[in-house]
Amino acid sequence: MEFKKKKKGSKKLGGVLFSLVMAIALFITLLMVEKNIMTPNGLRNVYVATSDIESGTVIGEEEIERLFKLKEVDGDLAVTNYVTDLSSLVGRITTRGIEKGTVVSSNGFEDLEKFRRLEENPVYITVAVEGLDRTVAGNIRPGDIVSLMYTDKSTGQSDLVFNEKIVDTVYGIDGKELKRSDSGNAGILGFQVAKSEVGVINATLSSAEDIRVVKYISVKE
Repeated sequence: MEFKKKKKGSKKLGGVLFSLVMAIALFITLLMVEKNIMTPNGLRNVYVATSDIESGTVIGEEEIERLFKLKEVDGDLAVTNYVTDLSSLVGRITTRGIEKGTVVSSNGFEDLEKFRRLEENPVYITVAVEGLDRTVAGNIRPGDIVSLMYTDKSTGQSDLVFNEKIVDTVYGIDGKELKRSDSGNAGILGFQVAKSEVGVINATLSSAEDIRVVKYISVKE
């Protein structure tokens, strides 16, 4: 009789263990189903901004540690060309503002050296900016990046004077040179340009009016 009781108890224990295993398996299956429902596009490791980042911010080693953090998000939130290696941003500059919590894309950065490359024997030129918006002119300082557009006096058509040049020097309306920390509106901007560009730029400026900034990146180093 005792032998039969033990056998019966073993069956009950086996049944409990089987039920427990099935319950665990069901729980894991439900978790997987929930995960697929919540993240149908899978998960991606991305970097997000830890604070608002202004356009024109130069990214160095300190900024890497301070401005970005790793986060796992649904694949649908992984924007085009999302950054997977923060070291790829070092030495680059933001070309647009990035809001806090935004997934960081390499599309919002440019190589700073792109703006500094010149042909051999660069030539220094100046451009009077009386036609510029006063607010913008009040902000432009050496090291900033601008694109200038003009209107042709005779045809009325608009075109670029040049695109994405680093401002070398800034002079106020009174002719005094302005440093980054100085206040006052810019009256003249100085640039280092390739020698091959000088003739075209001078010819353009001779027939130009209403010179205005169409792209402005205030570089914060």
